Amino acid sequence: VRAVLTQDGRVETDTVVMAAGPWSKREMAKVGVDLPLIPVRHQVASLTRPVEHLPEHPTVGDIAQSFSFRPDGSSMTLMGFGDDEEVDLDTYNQGVDMTGVAEAMSKLARRIPAMSDCYFRGGWSGLFTTTPDWHPILDRVPGIEGLYCAVGFSGHGFKLAPMIGKTMAELIVHGQANSVDISPLRYSRFAEGDLMESSYRYRVLA
Repeated sequence: VRAVLTQDGRVETDTVVMAAGPWSKREMAKVGVDLPLIPVRHQVASLTRPVEHLPEHPTVGDIAQSFSFRPDGSSMTLMGFGDDEEVDLDTYNQGVDMTGVAEAMSKLARRIPAMSDCYFRGGWSGLFTTTPDWHPILDRVPGIEGLYCAVGFSGHGFKLAPMIGKTMAELIVHGQANSVDISPLRYSRFAEGDLMESSYRYRVLA
């Protein structure tokens, strides 16, 4: 690595961390690196909850039913769901599918019966950048000195972000992460067939 070319000009550096989310695969392909990343669509619905019966509720990741929900302010609930189908970065549907909304609301009412009285306010879809085992890649990029990647967070990167920043800094400065062993998240694990797998039959719920 010698520099990065941006729309604002050339930035001289000998160290680069690729962390461009779903665009990482496209950008890394420009330097001949094939990252095993799949962009998938994940939907979010905004619901008004019956605060007279349910003034608050916990944040829940329901792995068995493959959806999640959390409170949003004093009277709203956000619900994440979907089949996480692979999509094109430039043309994917950024709205929600009403059939999927209805199915997820039914699951929500099964967990919290009072939410059977909630109503749909709107929603949107965003992108997860997944890997074959739904865990990130935190590593040097083989064959290109000075290039690192922190990609493929599969929808749960925001929860890991503080430690990711710390361990990636350690990897770059000291040659290895000292706070946490990140070797299970190495780039080569896919070629080695050493994927991170859960002890349970359910996969990661992003």
